[in-house]
Amino acid sequence: MKRSVTYHFLLFGPLFPLLLFSFSFAQPSPDTAELYLKCQPTNFTCDHVVYNEIKFPFRTDAQPDYCGHPNYILTCDEENKSLMMNIGDKPYHVRQNIDYDKQVLDLIDADLFSAVHLPNSCPEKITNTSISSLESSYLAYVTNDINLTLYLNCSISTILTPGKLFPIPCTSSFPEFFGQNAFFTLAKEHIEFSENEQCNATVLIPVYDQFNLGDFSSGTKNFSDVLMLGFGVKWTIGQTWCGNCTNSGGLCGYNVTSPNSPACFCPAGAMSNGTNCSPGMRPASVFFVSFLDLYSGKTCPRLIFANQMIILGILFCSLVNY
Repeated sequence: MKRSVTYHFLLFGPLFPLLLFSFSFAQPSPDTAELYLKCQPTNFTCDHVVYNEIKFPFRTDAQPDYCGHPNYILTCDEENKSLMMNIGDKPYHVRQNIDYDKQVLDLIDADLFSAVHLPNSCPEKITNTSISSLESSYLAYVTNDINLTLYLNCSISTILTPGKLFPIPCTSSFPEFFGQNAFFTLAKEHIEFSENEQCNATVLIPVYDQFNLGDFSSGTKNFSDVLMLGFGVKWTIGQTWCGNCTNSGGLCGYNVTSPNSPACFCPAGAMSNGTNCSPGMRPASVFFVSFLDLYSGKTCPRLIFANQMIILGILFCSLVNY
């Protein structure tokens, strides 16, 4: 009896390091099939307007946090009947359906949104759109964005640069913000004022480049028209890996535990390596795990776990039978 146990210990003893080694490296990863089901593209209705197929990097406030980036949460502004998104601490209205192919989003500053609903109206206030806020949210201006420049609380009352500088018709409505005289321009070059003719504040607002300066000189377009334009941003998050994930049949998601790492959610029967999906393990592959595979981390956790069970079964049977 003693000899037999010793014999089988010598025979199966080398399996112990493999067993311990595999246990130390094989921590099964969460099953992404459930995440895949919960993060399916969803339609979002806001005041009877349906926004089609909301998906990564966006998510609605009703979806789990792993379905989209925390800077890309979409909500419904019931008062203004519009889809909303915050960039930093500043709210913006989403003007049209999101273009996932071009990765472009059309936005308009919430402070200007009243001008969209009520033509020839004036917003109570206008603030700069911060480039740093865009960058921290992995957003960038599109190539056909330009700056609408507002010159506020000016000491001049007449236009010194005809064809480039145009009066803002809001000074009587909100003199506290616009001052006695205010002007706007879409000119790309900076406009210089003389020393005795200055404006106390300048505000820059991104807008789509769709108008000519001549449109304002002729009167065919006005200040409200340019406020209605909004602007475009292109998101950069997921650019390096999300396409690979969707092409392999997965859904892109947000890695809650490691925000800077990718997350690719795969359907049942497929395995995720974080950036794409691959078919699940083959039954014949269960019977052998090499030290090299374990050391390199190439073996999937389920395969390692199956081998652990096989090794334990062999050891248990050998000890019981002898």
